[in-house]
Amino acid sequence: MKKISLRLALISLLSISACIASAVHAGDSDLCKSICASEKKECRANADTQTKFDTDPMITASSGSRNPNDSNHDRLADTIRNKEVANKDFMNRKLERYRTCDDKNLQCINTCISTSSVPKK
Repeated sequence: MKKISLRLALISLLSISACIASAVHAGDSDLCKSICASEKKECRANADTQTKFDTDPMITASSGSRNPNDSNHDRLADTIRNKEVANKDFMNRKLERYRTCDDKNLQCINTCISTSSVPKK
């Protein structure tokens, strides 16, 4: 799964570079920034999808004890604690992926700005 994600990320990065280069050569910074915004939106959609895969029931471990001697109260407390930790981890992974998208977007916009401010010959 990670290999596929890395390949998709590399392909999208190359396509971003090609689009930015063509927009910059055209001298249209608004087009360049529009491409950056579009790529950010796509990146966030991918981040949401990847985060949903993290919570796939086939991937996540089962919670709670299977020991029949445990009291129901202990099992319920463990289940609630596990869900709280899982929710916190879910949000942390999602926010980290969003930060990565924001960083890529800032780099894209900075590239647009720096290349559009270069005097043309």
